[in-house]
Amino acid sequence: MAGERILVADDEPDVLDIAVRALTREGYQVTGVSSGLAAVEEAQQQHYDLLIADVKMPGISGLRAYRLIKSFSPDTLGLIITGFGTLEMAIEALRLGVNAFILKP
Repeated sequence: MAGERILVADDEPDVLDIAVRALTREGYQVTGVSSGLAAVEEAQQQHYDLLIADVKMPGISGLRAYRLIKSFSPDTLGLIITGFGTLEMAIEALRLGVNAFILKP
């Protein structure tokens, strides 16, 4: 649904840039941040329909950021991406209510 607000959090600048540009091109309103803490701070200032977050980032993880954002914005959906996925991580994501858990190639 074009026009929805998406928050992308990834500490890899190239991945963040590609995601922001691709989603913007599709008509979404996209904000990119480079840490989990920055994602939480941004989501406190503006409502987002979707958080796309890498798991492993400096400071707080994408999973922790999602948990914190859901505490004050329960209708925000979550898509978690990682290059280092484990079964435990996937279970944790599902327990938190993440809508999708994707492994990076």
